[in-house]
Amino acid sequence: MVDWDKHYATRAGRMAASEIRELLKLLDQPDVISFAGGIPDPELFPRAAIAAAYRRILGDPVRGAAALQYSASEGYLPLREWIAGYMAGLGIACDADHVVITSGAQQALDFIAKLFVSPGDTVLVARPTYLGALQALSGYEPVYGTLPQRGDNRPAGAAGGKRPALGYSCRSSRTRPGTASTAPSARR
Repeated sequence: MVDWDKHYATRAGRMAASEIRELLKLLDQPDVISFAGGIPDPELFPRAAIAAAYRRILGDPVRGAAALQYSASEGYLPLREWIAGYMAGLGIACDADHVVITSGAQQALDFIAKLFVSPGDTVLVARPTYLGALQALSGYEPVYGTLPQRGDNRPAGAAGGKRPALGYSCRSSRTRPGTASTAPSARR
């Protein structure tokens, strides 16, 4: 039998089971009602609308074949063009070449960290923060610090005087009840 441990990359030694995956296992228990963010009540899913959309696309031979085929890794061009047009309507200079469609937030965070975070770089996160964000970012070996809350009279934690490589704020947990982030502070 092959001893795979000696062949793994160094980072594999820091990998652990996904906390999210372990939490989702609890949802299979009929006596568990989840109040976790991102776990909506299945009764709220628009099943009929989704089924109609599938029938509309898969019922068209051309669109159905395209929908089931591999495509460009940056995503479906008509959707990217629509998003670019929407962004332009908001005053943001953008074209389809500036848009990448991801399968979710964690994939997007993985792409961002791959581009901007080197081992040892500081990544500032809100407290509390989204566990999935930490899982997506941790593979790039950042040092985590804390984003200051609005009104705090202190510098960002663990930045060590150098500019952080990235900041991550989960708006629903970052914004205290009755307050909102100002546009300039959100951009910082």
